[in-house]
Amino acid sequence: MTIRKFKASDLDQVMEIWLNCNIEAHPFVKQQYWREHFQEVRKALLQSNVLVAESGDQLVGFAGLQENYLAGIFIKKEFRNQGIGSQLLTVIQQNRASLTLHVYVRNESAYHFYQQHGLKVIKKQIDETGNEEYMMQWNKNSTQPK
Repeated sequence: MTIRKFKASDLDQVMEIWLNCNIEAHPFVKQQYWREHFQEVRKALLQSNVLVAESGDQLVGFAGLQENYLAGIFIKKEFRNQGIGSQLLTVIQQNRASLTLHVYVRNESAYHFYQQHGLKVIKKQIDETGNEEYMMQWNKNSTQPK
């Protein structure tokens, strides 16, 4: 598994992973929501700090950051639960003093994943889709060494 910086030539593969993962992980959000935001996210990715995970010549996942905001970690279904998301998040945490993110309350596996990596819920709110989400935060200086 290789973790590297995103290249513009990765964009189509990254967007395919983004769309599929959002539809799979959020069955409580209408698929149309993700499709309507596709072009906006595509543009934002080009201005974001993105890391991709590659297995051989295949892109299997990515993480997107805007400053210290983690927009998400997305892993292709057949590559999940193999430590790829953890590798991406570890690289990010090594290069940041703090992180914040939003995760849907109903996306329990993602919530637990972030919790296991030291993120704490700081707020619960309703997002624009009408679903509850947690705002989570991680600070390097407040985490205990393992």
